[in-house]
Amino acid sequence: MVKVRGYLGQRGPGYEAVVDVPPALRTAVGRKRLRKGLDTRDVHVAKARLPKALLELNARIDAATRKRPSSDPLLQEAMALKEHLAAIQRGDPEWVGTSTHTFEIDEGERVEIPAADLAADLLRETIQERAEAIAQEQGESRARDFADMAQGRVTPLAFHMETWLAEPGPRGKRHERTKAEYRSALTALGSWLVEEGHVAGVERITRRVAGQYVTALHNRGLSASRIRDIASALSGYWQWMERKGIAREGSNPWPRQAPRKAHDEVPQEEQARAFTEAEVRTLLDGTRDPALSDLMRVAALTGMRVEEICQLTVGQCAEGVFTVARGKTASAARRVPIHPDLAPIVARRRKDQPDTAWLFPEFGEPNQYGKRSPNAIARFHRYRVEMRVHDQAEGQRQSRVNFHSWRRWFITEALRAGQLERVVKQVVGHKLPKANVTLGVYFGGDTLEMLRACVEAVKLPAEKPATEALNGF
Repeated sequence: MVKVRGYLGQRGPGYEAVVDVPPALRTAVGRKRLRKGLDTRDVHVAKARLPKALLELNARIDAATRKRPSSDPLLQEAMALKEHLAAIQRGDPEWVGTSTHTFEIDEGERVEIPAADLAADLLRETIQERAEAIAQEQGESRARDFADMAQGRVTPLAFHMETWLAEPGPRGKRHERTKAEYRSALTALGSWLVEEGHVAGVERITRRVAGQYVTALHNRGLSASRIRDIASALSGYWQWMERKGIAREGSNPWPRQAPRKAHDEVPQEEQARAFTEAEVRTLLDGTRDPALSDLMRVAALTGMRVEEICQLTVGQCAEGVFTVARGKTASAARRVPIHPDLAPIVARRRKDQPDTAWLFPEFGEPNQYGKRSPNAIARFHRYRVEMRVHDQAEGQRQSRVNFHSWRRWFITEALRAGQLERVVKQVVGHKLPKANVTLGVYFGGDTLEMLRACVEAVKLPAEKPATEALNGF
């Protein structure tokens, strides 16, 4: 039996086929790893379905590498010649001297030619001869692309991609998941350019071509927010190339291409929202999953993001506070007082555990992007739907409530309890406004006692006094 590249993986209670993309092919494929769900929780059924799924994933890799070879020797040769030509034109002493060459023409007239100009002309002749040979071996199109790249008229779209991704972005070091998304965006653009008969080169992508691509994305059914994300990633790549002198300054074709974000176009009833009091009661009273029950309560009484909770270790839950080491933004690193109703949960989970152990070990080890929350989110989604806490508008793909609704609920309850907005922001890790110089620049933060008062002001519905509950009707 022929061995097929890949293996059986487990995600939550189900199984999936997984193929690790070889490093040399990742630029072409746009990902480090491909996955395909096997739609079963039975390991024997999963093993039976595995070979076919692995063949499909490997076929995707082969198709991507045929369309956009990641280690094209002709491309490498052209880019090396381009660098040599650029060095000569700069007058790099490693390639040219400072002298001039004198040539005698008709009637004794002499012409002096700088060594750099002569070397550049000779190299261009070499490029032209090589292009002619390529035309006979591989066709006129390949020869034309080679000559354009070697003479600096065209820069291959993804040639500098990995260098760009290796450097920090505007918000610091990029996560691996973000890098994979950006690789995918560039790979998809390159594929579309080839399909439409365009040269997949940086200099050939004008505003008109960029606009056509955005229209194509819209015609494929992508949402406006997804198109904005893609255009933003591509624009970031062009901005980096402009700063490095790779692309001409002002050549970025992506600004203002994506649909503008218009909040007023989204009806209020279709926006994501906090849980209602009844939904909170339903979710907290109905689960038989101890880990999920604890996770929901921590989220409800801290306002922490799900990934922040999943990343907590036992050592970060001491002395009456949760210590969030890092998170989605710079403001996410903070201390969150432990609500009195959470103290028994934390004590039970810390008991006899080393400081390095996960507070919620049930959700597994981090995935390839360093995330631990996907398993928790999937379990909560299934449970929420089972409990019929689902609010999906007609024609919308996603529910207006999700795990993030716990965070919205905490913020809502804290503000309704009369807590100061600035204190709530510090508890949940929102940035204080820089427009307010006093708060955004000079303010050193409220005391832990004030943060604790904010947290303890939030009560779960079941714990509210009966008289207060009656006043709500």
